[in-house]
Amino acid sequence: MRTFDRLTAQWHDFQVRYPGARRIVENLGWLFADNVLRLLSVAIVNAWVVRYLGPERYGTLSFAVAFVALFTPLALLGLPNLVMRDLVERPEDENATLGTAFVLMLGGAVTGAALAAVAVIALRPDKAQDQQAVWVIACGMIFQAFTVIEQWFNAQVRAKYVVYARNAALLIASAGRVVGVLAGAPLLVFAAITALESGLFALGLLIVFQRTRGTLTAWRVHLTRARRLLADGWPLLLEGLAIMVYMRIDQTMLGQMIPGDKGEREVGLYASAVKLSEIWLFVPMAIRTTFFPTIVRSKHLSPAEYHLRIQRLLNLVVLLSYGVAIPTTVLAPFIIRLFYGAEFSDAAPMLAILMWAGVWISMGQVRSAVIQSENRQVLSLQASVLGAVSNVLLNLALIPSLGGIGSAIATVISQAVASHLSSFLFRPLVYMGKIQTRALFYPNPFKL
Repeated sequence: MRTFDRLTAQWHDFQVRYPGARRIVENLGWLFADNVLRLLSVAIVNAWVVRYLGPERYGTLSFAVAFVALFTPLALLGLPNLVMRDLVERPEDENATLGTAFVLMLGGAVTGAALAAVAVIALRPDKAQDQQAVWVIACGMIFQAFTVIEQWFNAQVRAKYVVYARNAALLIASAGRVVGVLAGAPLLVFAAITALESGLFALGLLIVFQRTRGTLTAWRVHLTRARRLLADGWPLLLEGLAIMVYMRIDQTMLGQMIPGDKGEREVGLYASAVKLSEIWLFVPMAIRTTFFPTIVRSKHLSPAEYHLRIQRLLNLVVLLSYGVAIPTTVLAPFIIRLFYGAEFSDAAPMLAILMWAGVWISMGQVRSAVIQSENRQVLSLQASVLGAVSNVLLNLALIPSLGGIGSAIATVISQAVASHLSSFLFRPLVYMGKIQTRALFYPNPFKL
């Protein structure tokens, strides 16, 4: 009882020091519940799909998904977190913010989808199935514009409504994938389900928004606000393109640099390892999404309090990253066989390496929130460009001799460059570099 009473008292003190703590914890709970269900989907349904398609056909599907992802930043235009920032700081202008951002992102999505459809023809002129898979998946980019609704709920710290929409889409799409496997469906059916899931999520967001907030007819498009959003967002747009390069270009380069079926198989093996290495990343992302409004507000309190909250967040996400990366590195062969079977056993060393990218990705999530709260998007862009360049160069050097393992090494190093080492290259971020380094060596979120 003494321990319980002490914890209760500490929780009470925490709520007094941080108003809204209960709402933050509840929001985290919803985000975790959402992603636990997605984790189960990856563990069961996706693993079944991967086994059904095999390394070669799954490699083709993965190439298409990764290729379209390279153009996704054009659909977002760097606006989602800026929308949430503006909704937090100027809630009275939310209709203008939402309406303007929606129209901008819709135009960007159409442009991105068209460019992806044309680019794949130039890149793979003799592979009709690859082209068709890209065309189908690119259609799902149109629904990215509805991300503005997700940011409205995030700004309100009401993640449960986003969870409702996302999980409904996931369950329907998962059921479609199961039916596809049982019916022996061709690869393009699974590409179509990928695009359909994005559409169902957008529809779900629209339904819960209308029931919670009201009609979209109140949204307004303001040219002045559009110019300001684009002016603030262009560094984030370019940053998003750079991030996609060092997150997804490896699969494209594997498919291009290793010829024939061997290349498709290597992409399939690598993509299966990437899928497993990323399923836990909802944890730092959920933490960042929930605490981003708090970071924005804390910078107005005092520099000491601002830096303290950043340090604690970094300590927490790094500690969680170690807790996932270490056991997965040891158990990688067992995990691959459990999920995908012996046919994918060559993906085990790729998984063991890729898990360590999570440490840098987690720190990058927090640093990105800090940079945006300080309106220093250009620095984030420059860091991402460094990561993208390093990833491309490392892939060029390592893929010919190491294949997918070389891509995994390139990914981890480029993530470290983009998310941590680059902090020391820009004077305004040196303090962040020191905080990040401290978190790497002493990731204690409770005692500094």
